[in-house]
Amino acid sequence: MAHSTDSHDSISRRIFIISLIGGGAALVCAPVTKLAADFLRPIAPHGETANRLYAGRVAEFEIGRVTHIPAGRLYLSRTEDGLLALRQKCTHLGCAAQWNEATQTFQCRCHGSEFDRVGEVLAGPAPRPLDVLPITIENEEVWIAATQPIERAAFDPAQLTRIDDVAQSESINP
Repeated sequence: MAHSTDSHDSISRRIFIISLIGGGAALVCAPVTKLAADFLRPIAPHGETANRLYAGRVAEFEIGRVTHIPAGRLYLSRTEDGLLALRQKCTHLGCAAQWNEATQTFQCRCHGSEFDRVGEVLAGPAPRPLDVLPITIENEEVWIAATQPIERAAFDPAQLTRIDDVAQSESINP
């Protein structure tokens, strides 16, 4: 009988050790799994309808700046002529292109594509510019149709959403 008790104790210790290791591995893997799930989940609906994302007030976007809008996985580029919403997805294989303030370019770290502030290809295997997203301005608020990307062959100034003179003067002197 003593033999079966020893056998029972060793199995319990073995199960305890295995459970401890498994639990520890789960705790280590949980944050990585959450990050992966957040990255892969579709863009969540924002704003008044599922197709519109509130980006901010016109005056918040300085001329010459590129602003990341994480909720829509996009960037808003403000030029002297207007606003351009650029999808963060590289046109090569769909990796995330990120704005690099130091080089003033969008960079896809996966395969080396680079894009300028209006999404034009500067280098790399990307076959075309970053996709743009439609912008509307209502009551000095910038709204983006984040689920309606538009493919393009090249940048055209007509792709910019123009801002009236009042909005431009507010952004210069907030």
